Amino acid sequence: MACRSGSGREGWESSRTSATGEDTISAHGSILALLVGAALLAGCASGAAPVLRVEDARFAAPFVGLPERAAQIERAAAGLGWRTVRAGPGRIRASSDAAGRGTVVTIDFDGDSFSIRYEDSREPRHGGGDLALERNAAIASLRDAILAQSSV
Repeated sequence: MACRSGSGREGWESSRTSATGEDTISAHGSILALLVGAALLAGCASGAAPVLRVEDARFAAPFVGLPERAAQIERAAAGLGWRTVRAGPGRIRASSDAAGRGTVVTIDFDGDSFSIRYEDSREPRHGGGDLALERNAAIASLRDAILAQSSV
């Protein structure tokens, strides 16, 4: 197998062989591809999906005061089974115990927008990527419910 570009000595050629007659570049490439594939598979199997981040999502209705925004967020969260605690002006901590996995998020907000930041979970360490997908789906549902409540 050869890969050449241009003329002369440019590019590379896999004509080097080992003492056994095996193409060494091709053998190294196969080993590298195998290792990369195994690493990718291990990452998928560990449930290491990135956490959904909601940053500066705009509320549907124009500016309203913080007490009304807090009430909208609390209604949205309660409708999905999340428990909420006000953690200061413009901040609510919410937790969900769906399917026995406690997920905790912090919702920072002002009159115009909000952000949801994942804090922690009590997830079993054995499952696959389904746990991360479920967590992200729960955060997305919370985001959508908050947006819906802000339009009422």
